[in-house]
Amino acid sequence: MCMNSQKIVRGSEVARRFGVSRRTIDRWVSGGAFPAPLRLSERSRAAVWFEEDLIAHIAARAAARAST
Repeated sequence: MCMNSQKIVRGSEVARRFGVSRRTIDRWVSGGAFPAPLRLSERSRAAVWFEEDLIAHIAARAAARAST
């Protein structure tokens, strides 16, 4: 089995990085304004994001802002 070396970021850390609450992150995801997390299991509420996805999201937002 090959393990991927992508860094995983938990929801609380995502919220801290973006300066918002965890609930705000959930609302952004529900509204399609933020990448969906990876759920660790069907029954678990725990969710994580790949750091690469967060970086890509920030880059896309910056590009959209620059083009307006």
